[in-house]
Amino acid sequence: MSSNQLSIRDSFKFAWRILKNNFSVLVGPLVLWGVVFLLGLFIPRGTSILSFIAGYIRLLVTLGIANLLLQLYDGLKVSWEDMIFNQQVYVILFLLSAVIYLTSALLTTIAGLFNSMIASFLLMGLGVFLFIRFFLAGYLIIDKDLALITALQLSYVLTEGVVLKLLILWLLTVALNILGIFPGLLLGLIFVSTPLSLGATVFIYRNLLERLNFNFEEPIFIQDIDLND
Repeated sequence: MSSNQLSIRDSFKFAWRILKNNFSVLVGPLVLWGVVFLLGLFIPRGTSILSFIAGYIRLLVTLGIANLLLQLYDGLKVSWEDMIFNQQVYVILFLLSAVIYLTSALLTTIAGLFNSMIASFLLMGLGVFLFIRFFLAGYLIIDKDLALITALQLSYVLTEGVVLKLLILWLLTVALNILGIFPGLLLGLIFVSTPLSLGATVFIYRNLLERLNFNFEEPIFIQDIDLND
C-alpha cells in the first residue's frame, strides 16, 4: 500500500462508525480508562516508580480497548474478556513500557543538558519520529503475539514510506484529545476523542498490515518480509 492509499479521513469515519454502533459495549472500558487517566494526574512529580507503574497500567488499558476495536474491525462480538491478555503478553508489554519510559527519560535528560530552545525542539522532533516508527509495536504484540524486538522491528518496517501520513494522524489525534479535555470536564476526552483516536489508529494499523506478504503463523524473519507497492 502506498502512502497515497492510506486514508486518514477513512480512518476517522471508521472510528466514528464503530463508536456510534458499539458505544454500549465500549462505555465500561472507557470509564476504566478514564479512572486510570485521572488517578495518574495525582501522582507527585519526581516519583519515578509510581510514574512508571501508572504508565504501564495506562498502556495495558489503552491496548485492551485497542484489542476490542481490533475485534470490532474484524466483525466479531466483544466482551470485557477481550481486554485480558495472557501472561506472556503482560511481560512483553511491561518491557515495552520500560523502553518507552527510559527513552522518554533519556531524551528529557539530554534536553536538560542543553540550555537551548533549538536543541529542545530537535530532541522533541526525534521523540516524535521514534514514536511514529515504533508505536505499532504494542498493536503487533497484542494482535500477533510477537516478541518485543520483533514487534519493534516490524513496526519500523510497516511505517516505512508513510511517516508523513502518520505524523498527520498523530497531530490530528493530539488536537482531538486536547479539544476533548474541555467539554464536560474531561467527558469529551474519555468518551469521544480517546476512542476516536484509537479507532483511527486501529484502522491505519490494519491497512498497513495489508502491505505484508507474510504468514504470521510461521517464524518471523524481518529480512523475509516483502511490502506490496
